[in-house]
Amino acid sequence: MKFAQIQEVPLSDYIPSAKFRTVMEADKDTPHGFPEIPVVIELGKEAKYKNADFVPGIYKDSKYIYGFVSKSGRLSGMSNEKDKDGNELVILLNQWDMERFLMIFHEADGTEEQQYFVTREEIAALLKGCRHPNVPV
Repeated sequence: MKFAQIQEVPLSDYIPSAKFRTVMEADKDTPHGFPEIPVVIELGKEAKYKNADFVPGIYKDSKYIYGFVSKSGRLSGMSNEKDKDGNELVILLNQWDMERFLMIFHEADGTEEQQYFVTREEIAALLKGCRHPNVPV
């Protein structure tokens, strides 16, 4: 698929902030709830400078923010069962440019099925409205 053909969608249709929680990097491989799908938000190379206005304090120096979304809405029909090698569906949110993130559904078998653009403002709203670990900064 050519990037010019990728459509922009509302992030909240897939990952509503009320159904999303972040975890510290050390906890990203901890078993999660059955109805949860892992999410990885990859910030740009200069993340601590470019994204300082919307990245929560506990993640200011991070290139990645890890989390889990409970299946609901458009995710409710997606399978998050692990394959025989322990791989599972992961939603990647990669910073594309200063205004957009590319949302990729990375399937358990390694294929990347669906791709959409979401806005930086929606990522900011997600991180502002979700649950974060209770960690002193």
